[in-house]
Amino acid sequence: MRLNYKLFLTLGLSFALLSCEPEIDNVATPSQGTADFSTYVALGNSLTAGYADFALYRESQINSYPAILARQFEYVGGGEFVQPLVPAGNGSNESGQGKLVLQIVDGEPAPVPTQAGSGVFDKINGDFNNFGIPGAKAGHLVVPGYGSDEGNAFFARFASSPSTTVIGDATARNPTFFTMWIGNNDVLGYATSGGVGDAITDLGDFNAAIDAIIDGLKAGNANIKGAIANIPDVTKIPYFTRVPWNGLVLTAEQAAQANMAYQASIVDAPGKLGDQVKVGVVTTVATTTAVAGEVIFQQAYEEALGNGASEAQATIAAGQFVMSEAGITAINVLRDVLLGDNVPEELQPVKEQVNYLIDNPEARPPELTMAIETLLGADALPEELSAAVEAEKEKQIAQLKAAGFYPTFAEGPNAFVIEDNSPNNPLGIRQMREGELVLLSALAAGQLSPETAAQPKPDPFILDASELEAIESARVAFNNKLKSMADAEGFAFVDVASFLIEVASSPLLIDGKEYSDEFVTGNIFSLDGIHLTQAGAAIVANKFIEAINSKYNAAVPPVANINEYPTVPLP
Repeated sequence: MRLNYKLFLTLGLSFALLSCEPEIDNVATPSQGTADFSTYVALGNSLTAGYADFALYRESQINSYPAILARQFEYVGGGEFVQPLVPAGNGSNESGQGKLVLQIVDGEPAPVPTQAGSGVFDKINGDFNNFGIPGAKAGHLVVPGYGSDEGNAFFARFASSPSTTVIGDATARNPTFFTMWIGNNDVLGYATSGGVGDAITDLGDFNAAIDAIIDGLKAGNANIKGAIANIPDVTKIPYFTRVPWNGLVLTAEQAAQANMAYQASIVDAPGKLGDQVKVGVVTTVATTTAVAGEVIFQQAYEEALGNGASEAQATIAAGQFVMSEAGITAINVLRDVLLGDNVPEELQPVKEQVNYLIDNPEARPPELTMAIETLLGADALPEELSAAVEAEKEKQIAQLKAAGFYPTFAEGPNAFVIEDNSPNNPLGIRQMREGELVLLSALAAGQLSPETAAQPKPDPFILDASELEAIESARVAFNNKLKSMADAEGFAFVDVASFLIEVASSPLLIDGKEYSDEFVTGNIFSLDGIHLTQAGAAIVANKFIEAINSKYNAAVPPVANINEYPTVPLP
């Protein structure tokens, strides 16, 4: 069974948590410090909504990262935290699939979508505190009509009116404290589409959106306190790291078969490199020989005139000379000079004439055109010409291999072959380079099956070096804006990006249980490879608490029972 990984909605980290009282032994006496947690609202995307396992479902909503925080805030004066919960069941994503579950497929564990639950997008009313909208970018939080039928179905289900804004509904709650984790989707849509789908948000637009969000919050409460989180590096999450760039593992026999297959498709197939080289070499040699013959004929003609011959006599003498052994030798010598890399300056006009006839078939004399066609249509080329064709073919293959455009395979790990439409790549394919990424969607789409693994991977399943550079450049710029905003307004800043980098390099050990960025077994990320497990959500909630306590001299108790929160259920 193949999983249809459509565009994942967001890099939000949102998940379910066991309902239990937090343990607060050996911590400071709870204190709100200089913050006021009495009315807390959360802004963001599916990070905030409780989206996990590629769906929005009730269990993960009940224990979303803001809900975890709200429970901890209760120790320091926090009030009720109301969420727009979906009905119990498998939930749904915008494609109409329920949450992913791990099942055994063809003898191997694999994420499989469930049937969507009912009533997920039914309209509900209430005074909500959680304004996490799956799929939302920063600008969407301030766009009127985002809760309409033409907007976002996840917001439309609980928006106060079709024309409202997310920030408008949030400020209507008169919040005293907020958290905001937004901006993931401003790069993630581009990343999960392999750089060919959703565009990266313009930096000016992103900055304006962040300004508008904070202005809206402060307009309702000039003394509001809050915490702003930054955008993690998407290259550190399993959706982009599960499949290594050189994950094509072949036996010696498979490698030989792959080499032969690409030889056949690149070189031997009709119209491909072999034919192109043959046409090129035959055309070049025949044209150069013809022009060299004209030059030698003209030299012999002028020499005969100089010796007193008439024009008619000189024409006959020149014709006889180019047919003689000496004449043929002279033509071949001149031809070889013209074919060489260092053509003398005095012969440059002749070389230009050759190139013109090669590039402009319509300008060729009929006898030259006929000669070329005869050679190309023959069952076999003359030995010398055939050798020239083979030499040029090997030369071009070597150049393509050196440039990384011509795939080569050996026993063991090999780089995957990908489509490459860069203008300097004549083949349109190449092997991946270290640092480039294969998306998890390639696995789900059957791109890595034994039958297809060695075939070129389409662009939507790959992030190449230039695309990764664009993503990282935007992410850094967006994070600079988020950090500067937090600093300027005196808000707490939650560096989730650095935390995930640390986890990627060194797993986190909590009471004997290891948490890492490994897919499924790492205990942090859920089955979509993007969102966190419930335990991962609790860990992230503690990062928020750490930043909040530091900024506001507070003592919000951290979540102490991390290992009691579920990770990926095994089949």
